[in-house]
Amino acid sequence: MIRRTERTLLHRLVLRGAATFSLVSVVPVLIGVLLVCSAVPKIRSPWVWYRVLLAYDVLPDALTRAVAVVVPWMEATIAAALIFGLLRRAALAASVVMFAGFAVAQLSVLARGLVVECGCFSISGGSPVGAWTLGRALLLSCVAGAAFVASKKRKLEGRRLSCEGSCDE
Repeated sequence: MIRRTERTLLHRLVLRGAATFSLVSVVPVLIGVLLVCSAVPKIRSPWVWYRVLLAYDVLPDALTRAVAVVVPWMEATIAAALIFGLLRRAALAASVVMFAGFAVAQLSVLARGLVVECGCFSISGGSPVGAWTLGRALLLSCVAGAAFVASKKRKLEGRRLSCEGSCDE
């Protein structure tokens, strides 16, 4: 019979393993699907996306054009890497930076009192930049960061298990 303290410890280990598995395996795929949903409208209507970026009034016109071209394809590339598990840690790191950049741009819009369409998932008729969109960008950055950290821990734990005391570290 398992004592209560052993049961609690076993329960914690199982839950911690499930949480790590979710952060490492499930969350990146969900972020990838979200990025696909964000990239597709921008790729399909690049001039509309460009006008949304112009309204943010954060970058000079020439740089805004470059960002309008690069960001949707960067989102699609990161999404593919996360969904298919290719360079997943690098893709998670890139998504952390990208979501944080979106948050900074939205914070700039809010600080200046502009009323601008978000452009996150719909580039025409979408929601305006506000506390909700800023919070979403920050939350996504934090979740991607947690998945990045969890994937490193899992990689290290896997190495420790495979070495079983015989590795020179």
